[in-house]
Amino acid sequence: MRPLNLIKKAISEGSSFVIATHINPEADAIGSQLAVYRLLQKLNKKAKPILDDEIPSNLKFFPDVVKIHILSGQKFAPANYEVLIVLDTPNPSRLGKIGDYLSRFKLVINIDHHVSNTRFGDVVWVEENVSSAGEMVYKLYRTLGVEVDYTTALYLYAAILTDSGCFRYTGTTSSTHKIVAELLNKGVEPYGVYAQIYEKNTVDKIRLWGNCLKNVQKKDKIVWIEITRQMFKESKARREDLEGVIDFLRTISDADVAVVFQELNSEVKVTFRSRNQDVDVNEIAKIFGGGGHKMASGCRVSGSIKEVRRKVFRVLRESMEKR
Repeated sequence: MRPLNLIKKAISEGSSFVIATHINPEADAIGSQLAVYRLLQKLNKKAKPILDDEIPSNLKFFPDVVKIHILSGQKFAPANYEVLIVLDTPNPSRLGKIGDYLSRFKLVINIDHHVSNTRFGDVVWVEENVSSAGEMVYKLYRTLGVEVDYTTALYLYAAILTDSGCFRYTGTTSSTHKIVAELLNKGVEPYGVYAQIYEKNTVDKIRLWGNCLKNVQKKDKIVWIEITRQMFKESKARREDLEGVIDFLRTISDADVAVVFQELNSEVKVTFRSRNQDVDVNEIAKIFGGGGHKMASGCRVSGSIKEVRRKVFRVLRESMEKR
């Protein structure tokens, strides 16, 4: 039986569900999560969306965002639920503390589009060539015969818009645009969604970006920036304010790969973007325990920025030289 049909069967037979997604969530994660939450509600199922992180401020315009149970400082009883649906998450470690609960559910459903997905769970539906988890959730609605209302269309449009890079990335297909056309027919206003997500900048964010971009470095077709905790402190910016800087860096025309090194407490968050189909940054990230997509990936590596940069560049340059 196809994974989508197995999920249909599990939803039809199940009565209580938890819907989870990854830490450091973006619109595809939260939008897909809330769309599945509404799907289960329409089917009269007991459902709870949970998250082991904070909601990004630019997604708080989603009407159902207040329904998400934030684990931080709160108790959660998995025993009260049968099925866990995990969205847009390549491996359990990306769930934060929620990853510790997987064995407590009777069934775990894994719905994702990352090539690096580890195929965890009992029912696994991974489509590596689609734009977003949101596109997959739309297919789930159609398979279950549930109508996509305006609010659901809003969530799915935001999910697809953002994870497709505003319809620029390779996962964007004619099927993607057909789905988006259906969502627009539900009343979604494109600029309204775009403005909520991308035009909510603050002075603190612009200061952070200014500090980042004035320190851009380039060598051997690699362009990168290094972001310290001090830079966040000086600009008074939030963690989420860094969203998008890697994509701006990626626009440098004579670079094949863009990299952002972000200093955390005892490790460095490394984000990759590739401009060259021959440079698979998912394979690079996997070497350091991360993953993602062929053209966009990330990982976390223990050490100082200087130490991590040396390790990453050694592997990255070896990979690029083999092309």
